[in-house]
Amino acid sequence: MPYNGPQIESRYSLSTPIRAEAPAKLGVLGRVRNWVRNSAIAAAGIGTAAWILSVGMNLTLTPENMFGNGKDLPAPYELKSTDRQKWKSKIVSHLRKSGDFGAIAKQEGVSVDARANEWADTIIDSMEAAGIPMTEEKLKYALILLHRESRLRENPPINMTGAYGRIQVEIDKRLDKIAPEKGDLRDFLQKNVDFFEDKYGERIKNAKTEKELDEVMAELRFGVEELLTVTATLIPEEHMQKLWREFQNRAKVKTFGALQVGTRAVQHYYEARGEWWVTEAEARERALTLRPNLEVGFTLFNQALEAYRGDPNQVECAFADYNAGLYSSRNVGVQMMAAELSGHDLVLDGDLLIYEAGRVAQVTSNSKRAIWNIPGLKGNDHPTNPDHYFPDDGWRGSYIKVSRDLRFEKTKKFEQTRLYKYLEWKYQRVTDENIPTCTIPTASDPRARIKYGKDFNTAGYVRDSMRHVRNFSW
Repeated sequence: MPYNGPQIESRYSLSTPIRAEAPAKLGVLGRVRNWVRNSAIAAAGIGTAAWILSVGMNLTLTPENMFGNGKDLPAPYELKSTDRQKWKSKIVSHLRKSGDFGAIAKQEGVSVDARANEWADTIIDSMEAAGIPMTEEKLKYALILLHRESRLRENPPINMTGAYGRIQVEIDKRLDKIAPEKGDLRDFLQKNVDFFEDKYGERIKNAKTEKELDEVMAELRFGVEELLTVTATLIPEEHMQKLWREFQNRAKVKTFGALQVGTRAVQHYYEARGEWWVTEAEARERALTLRPNLEVGFTLFNQALEAYRGDPNQVECAFADYNAGLYSSRNVGVQMMAAELSGHDLVLDGDLLIYEAGRVAQVTSNSKRAIWNIPGLKGNDHPTNPDHYFPDDGWRGSYIKVSRDLRFEKTKKFEQTRLYKYLEWKYQRVTDENIPTCTIPTASDPRARIKYGKDFNTAGYVRDSMRHVRNFSW
């Protein structure tokens, strides 16, 4: 939407060059000095405009890379041949004992030994490339993740028969909200729902793998986008935006492959490794390929383990973060603190912001609203340490600072922001306790009821994972 507010007059225009004063009368050094000065002014103007548009409108910001930069990831390495053979024998021995693994080998028409050797090599290659030390403990967690996420399948099978019926119920609910009364709009939308069901319904129900389902859903999203464009004048804008956000969020396969990694995690990982050009389509292909899938998945879990080093619940919180997103267990502590200090009720899911297509959504999350309403945050109350201080420079300035720091909520760097330090200080001052740093998210994923027909939350995932840890044997 174009900006129709007050216009700002300026003596400078980015469309016209800034001229040096009397360049003909200046020497070489003077002309160079003016050129540098004017270039700096132009660059500063462009930079400031870009900063205002991105940070001031924080809603279109891209969150920080969850893996940080290349320096934050361990360097790849290569095992000695004798060490590699020792670890490979250990992995192969474990895989041979797995009933799931043997059954899959039979389905694929290959021997258990051949499949076990192939997977063992890929597991070792992935850990080497990710820079994860090859220890018995790290390898145990890697194998447990493979059992938990896919039962040792490169492209796990899916069953959409039950889920499809639940999807139809959800669609009817949305229609009732958008067009509760019978009439032209309801008839028009119902006819289009029937059209899409006739065209894609059987393909969705019969999809056997995530890859097949994702291909169908990509076609469906394109068709629905065209429909929403046609109906833009018929549906109220607030309904239209909400409908499209929800559809984009749900009508998409989120995770892929043996370790169920998402395309955003793949892009962030390879960007941190220096491959900043990986597109979403290429990230999907890598997520569907065993070697890069394991490399990213192992790194995610290792990052989570390192995040809670020294905590008595380190392993539990690492599994929780693998299921709910990196640093979710830390962020639940922030949500608990924000709820207590602001008086707001919050769902403890570990997400401080809402995201759409990898960017911060144009919707203020309940967690952000609670943080913003903590008494004293806007500058009336602050610790002596200036690193913790949010200057009382007006609503806009403080809100931008809070929004900027929340961008780091899925990274380790969030703990170094002024916002986090302020919250630590505030919580300790009010409760005489330290802010919780490792708490399992308790919220249920609303998509789980559609997918599985029952509630499924991170706490349940952690309990099941710890059962695997206790029962693990080589």
